[in-house]
Amino acid sequence: MKRKTCIFVIISLLIVCTVPVMGLTNNNPDIYGPFVTGTTEKEAVISWMSNEQETFRLEYTKEPLSGSWHRQNSTVVGDGIYRVLLSDLTPATTYHYRIGTPHKISPGYQFRTFGDDEFTFIIYGDTRAQRPFFTQMERHRLVAERIASEPDLLFVIHTGDFINDHEADTDGWNEFFHVAEPYLSGTTLIPTIGNHDGPPGRFRDIFGIPEWYSVDAGGVHLIVLDSNDWAWPVMDEQTEWLRSELTGPATWRIISFHHPPHTSDRRHPGGNLAIRNQWGQLFDSHGVDMVVSAHVHAYERYIINNTQYIVIGTGGAPTYSLTEEKEDGHITSLEHTLGYLRIAVTEETMTAAFVPVARISPDNKDILEIYPEGTTFEMFTLSQESKAVEAPSGGWIAVAALLTAICIFVRTNRSEKR
Repeated sequence: MKRKTCIFVIISLLIVCTVPVMGLTNNNPDIYGPFVTGTTEKEAVISWMSNEQETFRLEYTKEPLSGSWHRQNSTVVGDGIYRVLLSDLTPATTYHYRIGTPHKISPGYQFRTFGDDEFTFIIYGDTRAQRPFFTQMERHRLVAERIASEPDLLFVIHTGDFINDHEADTDGWNEFFHVAEPYLSGTTLIPTIGNHDGPPGRFRDIFGIPEWYSVDAGGVHLIVLDSNDWAWPVMDEQTEWLRSELTGPATWRIISFHHPPHTSDRRHPGGNLAIRNQWGQLFDSHGVDMVVSAHVHAYERYIINNTQYIVIGTGGAPTYSLTEEKEDGHITSLEHTLGYLRIAVTEETMTAAFVPVARISPDNKDILEIYPEGTTFEMFTLSQESKAVEAPSGGWIAVAALLTAICIFVRTNRSEKR
């Protein structure tokens, strides 16, 4: 009897120890997301989507995890959308959070408040599926998982077209949040609205932000705009707002909107000329460092009046072919490839690298190659001294420059001696 009693006590203790301290089971709530938006030095907005009629609450604590968890009930802000605003946070601090109901609790997630002077972030877009040919799970997942493997990301900019059809693709948003969860669970999302993501009201409900807004992270002033057709009735208002945003102090100015003003795409030759005419002069006169867009499903880079124009619609949508004849300012491009742009920011430099993830057949039917981690297509660096400094593609360029400088020095000395 004593032996049986001892075994019973041990089993009972094991069962008790596997139940979280809060009294919740370890079954995950049926949620899509969660995802963090609206992050500043002292605030963040955490949202998720669910079909469950539950009373959700958010629990959060700062790193290290030795402290107590704060609890906050969520607010229902739309059809199946739940949201919590966190305030009075500490700048440049990692926070951990989880979502619970009276019976379930999610795994742990995290994000970092802004305030660091040096950090890394990601830009990519056009993650939509193309049914019946392929889903986000088949294509976008490859990019999302590779992004998730990048260490210490402060935020991810999505340049638009999260889903394929906002009317027919009713499960598109659920699919996006499910596929993107590997990186959404550890960083902040900065969304840009694309033409497939409408109507704007639904976008506002999901992300809790307007169609155009700005974000400050360290020395980066990021401005997100709406370049879609529905924005033109209020384009003058948006442009005046843009003008005011560009007048403030900033080390780096980055603009994100969906339709590229410069591209060599066959379907959009030259780029969106209306957007170029509307905003291009403002970008030139206010020293914008980088303009990022999507819509064209390829990677392209241009330098126009010392501004980098990046097309980065490489998140999983069907890839496009580019024309052999390139537009003025063209630097480089890459077709039929999924990937993302990684940018490392310091007070003096901003170094970008396009990371290819998968090569796709020109007919979009097959994945031809998965690139190993560590692969880059190109790197370039912006500096405060010269905002468009090209990074050498090989050590021989630096050696040649050094030899040239030595030759000039030697010749000068000989002339002086004579």
